[in-house]
Amino acid sequence: MGKLLRWIPACALILVACGDGETGDSRGYTKAPLEVPGLRVQTESRSEMDRLGTPNRPRGEAIAPPAAPDSAAG
Repeated sequence: MGKLLRWIPACALILVACGDGETGDSRGYTKAPLEVPGLRVQTESRSEMDRLGTPNRPRGEAIAPPAAPDSAAG
């Protein structure tokens, strides 16, 4: 019985966390947290590295595959 009592608060917390947030919207099921996001990501300010542009990268070279022997013809 002691183990069961320890699981009750955890189960209650999970059930509360699964519910939708309160909203005054009467359209039925809504995604209110997505309609009013709380987190805003801001872009990084320009830096000295931006002035340098794109770095020079080595170009890959195409390597032809070895010629296959004609063992199937013979």
